[in-house]
Amino acid sequence: NAIDLALKIKSALTKTGIPLLYDSYTNQQYPIFTPDQLESLSKEFTLDHWEDLPDGRRAVRICTSWATLPENADALISAIGKLA
Repeated sequence: NAIDLALKIKSALTKTGIPLLYDSYTNQQYPIFTPDQLESLSKEFTLDHWEDLPDGRRAVRICTSWATLPENADALISAIGKLA
């Protein structure tokens, strides 16, 4: 379940044009957001800061687990879709 949901989130990120720091096929995804994108998502979601990039963007870690509910992943996917 955790990996399936993470890969669903990964798909939404790539479809929206959000780059990834790593090409992960695990329950952990590492998208790179602009400051504005990160600010927007941080209003509803807790994202684990991973790395500051030289150009001002930030890589974060999104981690799903056995306890992640599909509706929570869907809410994040919906918010990611609005970043485009």
